[in-house]
Amino acid sequence: MRLDPKKDPSRRCRPVTAWPIGDQLAWEAALAEGDVLDPGGGASQWAPHSQRKIAKGYGRWLTWMDIRGLLESDVKPATRVTPERVRDYVLDLRNSDNAPYTVLARVQKLYHTIRVMAPEQDWAWLRAIENRVRHGAASVRNKRSRILPAAKLIRFGIELMTSADEPKSGTALQRAIRFRDGLIIAVLAARPLRRGNFTAIEIGRHLVREGERFWLRFRR
Repeated sequence: MRLDPKKDPSRRCRPVTAWPIGDQLAWEAALAEGDVLDPGGGASQWAPHSQRKIAKGYGRWLTWMDIRGLLESDVKPATRVTPERVRDYVLDLRNSDNAPYTVLARVQKLYHTIRVMAPEQDWAWLRAIENRVRHGAASVRNKRSRILPAAKLIRFGIELMTSADEPKSGTALQRAIRFRDGLIIAVLAARPLRRGNFTAIEIGRHLVREGERFWLRFRR
């Protein structure tokens, strides 16, 4: 019987607080903000979300190292990252039923973390491995066959909004949710937006009414 991936200890990502002290210090230095004379650490300009996501990916590498008895806590982070170990890491990820793009994401996060934690070293070889993994990655699902024409999505969104006005569509809350979902589908089909921009829309600020029309406006 296969172990639930969520309960599989080999798939867990070590939080930063559980990293070896040397790794924690190197990551803190990478996050350190600079000033007009000092550019700061290599990760200081990343968005907080990117910092957390990449650190989580590095935590997965540390979990893999620990499970295989390779996590020497008294050595520098860069010392552990060797071509042979990265090769074995990729092979183990692939053999653990990870999707190809999940494997790619793990290698990317390892590369981005170690290059800012040990910027004095040349990581071109690791970038080359990342490129080879990317070249061999293929989606496990045929997503292209599931793509629908924008016009069809717009019609569907409008149908949801129209049906939300019918009492038989459910309670007031259920009808409101139906109208919301229809509006989201129609708007994104008509004008694709970045997820961050879409979720940040405010009436009167981004969604503005002029006469009988509504406009979405975002400042650059």
